[in-house]
Amino acid sequence: MTATKSLPFHKVRAFDEERRKSMSKLSIETEVAIRRLVDQYCDGVIRRDANIWGATWSTDAHWNLGMGREVLGKTAIVELWTSAMGAFNWTIQTAEHFSLDINEELGTGSGHVVVRERYERTDGVRGDLLAKYLDQYVRVDGEWLFAERILEIIERK
Repeated sequence: MTATKSLPFHKVRAFDEERRKSMSKLSIETEVAIRRLVDQYCDGVIRRDANIWGATWSTDAHWNLGMGREVLGKTAIVELWTSAMGAFNWTIQTAEHFSLDINEELGTGSGHVVVRERYERTDGVRGDLLAKYLDQYVRVDGEWLFAERILEIIERK
């Protein structure tokens, strides 16, 4: 295991203060739009609706599910998701925590979103997933979309 070097407390505090100041500049409209984007993604999963879910992605998006499963382009992403959802009777996905770093002027940003999923596969096995998405967002024609989502699984039961 590699040891990591911690920053002295006063430097961590200064970094946190700068981050808080930059995040406070985020307009409520943009924050709500990105939160709605994530909610729409989760809603598409719950409803098993490729149109709702697929509308959250930019045309040239990148989706990385880990373990070598990467997809480029909205069409390919939606095709993979539709195929994968066939293995489940139901899935409930919720977003439990957000952290956003957005440049409204450029129309880009990043964030991480903690998600929890409860599901039942078609073989009757039920499971629980705790994960984090590392996101890249892009504003296209006034609408915030996912440019990239990288899934990091924390725990799977």
